[in-house]
Amino acid sequence: MIINAKTMKKIFIACLMAGALTSCLDDEGNYTYTELNEIKIEGLEDTYKVLNKIDHIVIEPQVTGTILGDDDSQYEYEWHICADGLYHSNHKVISHEKNLDYLADFDLSKQDANYNLYLTVTDKTTGLKAQASASIKPSTSYSKGFIVLGDDESTGDIGLDMIVMPPGRDTTLVSNVIDNSETHWKGADRLLYSGMHYRKQQLWMCCDDGSYSMDLQSLAPVAELNDMALIDTEFKHNMPMKVKDFFPHQGLGGNARNANYTGYMTEDMVVYALTISATYFTTPCNRTSSTSEKLFKFYPMVFSMGAYSSAYNTFMMLYNTDEQRFMRITMSGIAASYCSTLADLPTDIFYWNQANYDKPRKIVWGGNSVNGSYGSSYALMKNDDGEFFLYKFQAGSSSAVKQGCYDIDLSVAEHLADASHYAVSGTNSILIYSYGSTLYLYDYAAKTLFKRDMGAEITYLDLEAASTGSRTAFMIATYSSSEKGTIRKLDVGTDPNVLEVKDREREVWKTNLRVKDIEWKRNYGS
Repeated sequence: MIINAKTMKKIFIACLMAGALTSCLDDEGNYTYTELNEIKIEGLEDTYKVLNKIDHIVIEPQVTGTILGDDDSQYEYEWHICADGLYHSNHKVISHEKNLDYLADFDLSKQDANYNLYLTVTDKTTGLKAQASASIKPSTSYSKGFIVLGDDESTGDIGLDMIVMPPGRDTTLVSNVIDNSETHWKGADRLLYSGMHYRKQQLWMCCDDGSYSMDLQSLAPVAELNDMALIDTEFKHNMPMKVKDFFPHQGLGGNARNANYTGYMTEDMVVYALTISATYFTTPCNRTSSTSEKLFKFYPMVFSMGAYSSAYNTFMMLYNTDEQRFMRITMSGIAASYCSTLADLPTDIFYWNQANYDKPRKIVWGGNSVNGSYGSSYALMKNDDGEFFLYKFQAGSSSAVKQGCYDIDLSVAEHLADASHYAVSGTNSILIYSYGSTLYLYDYAAKTLFKRDMGAEITYLDLEAASTGSRTAFMIATYSSSEKGTIRKLDVGTDPNVLEVKDREREVWKTNLRVKDIEWKRNYGS
């Protein structure tokens, strides 16, 4: 039973009145009255506004008694939280200490989530209680920052962290953004984000166990691809479907590109269409004609411009690994139904069709960069003699433009053939790659090399142009069993005559994850 001060006074008056009546009737004895210890709680604010999983709710209440005064040796304390403002709704005890220090950790999957915090103090001698409360208004810290996907080697499951950038606060890494303790998803793969746009924003988390659409505010998994009826086709394909790429990706500065058009790549299908009002696909476009019933295999990425935003650019390219050639995704009305071949001339700097070479070539790696006005695409190619070549081209708004072909000097570019990650700088002619714990910068025009040991295995490497629009920045992550994961943001030097890497001392973050992918996300309006 909880009795406040006002109730205590009423009880005391009632006892006096009852005693007076009894004495009028039969006043033949002496009576002893025991004064009760009234508990008073102070020091709680009316409302606490907190950033979820960043802020701590710290309260040091003042508890006094009418008899015991400041002596709190015979009190018991219980702090608990209730959702939706209801005392018995999702009652969660968070502490039995007098002073509270609680990391804000609330379910924000529902909009406008509100919570009440209660402190109950019990007098162990009499059992009487007093209570104080406060409103908790948590807000998401996930509107802007870097999402980090990786494997937690302590559990064998995937983990999701986020490097958050709340207004007016220092950048910090929040661990365990999602709870994977019951689902036990494994095999971290990719994060895919559409970019910031008022109409189309999508975020996907992909792992060996499935591909999940994520809530943009809470980052909670909303639906698995196979439960969404997103792709429904009569063409034979792998089940369950897994998203391998989402395109077009966000461009320079994090803006959405081709916001009116959306494409998905699964393990064996590519779909692409105008999706202003709805998203639904029936016909894959990885075919060589609109009547073909055969789906060709492809390199798992889409070549497209990666610099400035353009809502009308529909030109995308695939690499057909069955025929070893680059092909253009071709629109038929509002959807792409096939891929067309691209013409080659004997005088071209390289061929789209790799069978045109005496020693045919195959793709090793492909990527989109942010150099130039619209950004170029790159493909690292290899022939059967082990020779490597770097193609530079632009998947422009109306045509594909060949921009350069560079043969790689493997006597200089050591370990390039066995590298784990590749990227091409947005400035100068620099191929960035990693092998083991070593980071390499290879100038493919001057044929010079820079290398730096990062002290642990490099598990992730890619350009980072989305957050600030920088053309020099890239991010890497390393991992060791003793130090766990480390994420760094670095810069390529801008002097064309000097190969160098510049550190950003304030942009280094620790994580428990073996990082597999990092994606910048900024919600529209944030």
